Amino acid sequence: MALDPKKPIPQYMQSFWTNDTGLPQNSVYVIAEMPDGYLWVGTQEGLVRFDGLRFVPSGRSENLPFPLVSSLLADRDGTLWIATQSGLVQYRDGVYTQYSGANGLSSGNLTALAATPDGSLWIGTAEHGLNRYREGKFQAYTVRDGLPSDSINTLASDSAGNLWVGTPKGLARYAEGKFTVFTKRDGLPGNGIQYVKETRPGTLWIGTSTAGAARWEKGRWQVWSRRQGLPGNDVRAIVRDRDGNVWLGIFGAGLARIAADGKLSTYTPAEGLPSNRVQVMYEDREGGLWVGFSDDGLVCLRDGKFTVFGTREGLAADRIESVLEARDGSIWAATDKGLHHLLRSGGIEIYGTREGMPEDGIMGIRETRDGTIWAGTENGWICRLRDGRVAETRKIAASIIG
Repeated sequence: MALDPKKPIPQYMQSFWTNDTGLPQNSVYVIAEMPDGYLWVGTQEGLVRFDGLRFVPSGRSENLPFPLVSSLLADRDGTLWIATQSGLVQYRDGVYTQYSGANGLSSGNLTALAATPDGSLWIGTAEHGLNRYREGKFQAYTVRDGLPSDSINTLASDSAGNLWVGTPKGLARYAEGKFTVFTKRDGLPGNGIQYVKETRPGTLWIGTSTAGAARWEKGRWQVWSRRQGLPGNDVRAIVRDRDGNVWLGIFGAGLARIAADGKLSTYTPAEGLPSNRVQVMYEDREGGLWVGFSDDGLVCLRDGKFTVFGTREGLAADRIESVLEARDGSIWAATDKGLHHLLRSGGIEIYGTREGMPEDGIMGIRETRDGTIWAGTENGWICRLRDGRVAETRKIAASIIG
């Protein structure tokens, strides 16, 4: 599994990059992966390509009309479309081609990109609506054509060929030549739509600026917000990984993971995330989850070969004196704060003075053929555990080392 859903998020391997390790700038706004496997990262100070080891600048500064990259779209034919705050750029076979108002764009201040199966490239702008690029020509759409707002925050296409448009004043669907608008009156948790994505056929997710996230499935909306346990309501990115987990990037509050069974878990700077200002997320073809921050670079979460268990995972101490794998497959760990039993189900039982141990400092563990667990303590006590309880304790020496 790429990101084992049974693991707590802090147990994933985390790699971290900033401007000290190759990024041109620490504000990461967008991530895309090309068919050749290269990862492209758009920042406030330009575009870089990542080959797995290092970041390579996209080229000379004149290749981009403005350094801040607001959106990226990787086509299957190897074309990379780049949206900036001063125009559109097409990158193909090492050649950059710029498009601006002189080519028919309604505005150069671009915010979002999407492609639909009919060969159309859709471009969202900050204040002049939506542009459609097809067969070498641009066509503009505004509120006069049915959009709820001329300020476009996000775009996405779905498996049915529809285009979804997120704006500060609601969500719009473009199908069969017309826009249909959805707002709070239609069940949306909020009108400020910051992110929209079809995670699988028939399932649409949205992220809002003030009301959390919502999933449209089987004719109804289900909402996740602070009321349902999210650490914040400003949802700017959504990813459904290959194991069925849905990840929410929450600006000012870190990450939230909704497992396939509905269980919610969070990951914030308190647990090891470099920043809580999540701006973008992307799952690569190997299953790694990339997270870009508005102020502190880029992180990739992967399922490593080693899984760490410590205080963040429920142990009472990080210093481990002895480890035993029992016959039933569970793990026993001796610490200076009690004897820990890591169950195969994922739970942890701790045996200390409250549970009948003579002291908390455990130095050694053994198991006999009948399944009895024996533990030796720092000050010379030997303890027998049977059927989940402390059955006997006896002082036999000045100290037991292991």
